[in-house]
Amino acid sequence: MEAGEKPQLIINGKRTDGRAFDELREIKIEANVLKNAEGSAYIEWGNNKILAAVMGQKRHCLSTWQTQSAQ
Repeated sequence: MEAGEKPQLIINGKRTDGRAFDELREIKIEANVLKNAEGSAYIEWGNNKILAAVMGQKRHCLSTWQTQSAQ
């Protein structure tokens, strides 16, 4: 490929990974996968893997922030 040339993403009606233009990657979603989190999810979308969590506020962190912001 020449410098500045854009890569070809669709060849003969298929994407470079072999999927058709209108075909999506497989997706897997699991909720509440972490015990100590208020909410969590594990997602696999093609070769991508995502782990997301909401841990909530800790009383110590909140009181420290309130003390600092009052100064």
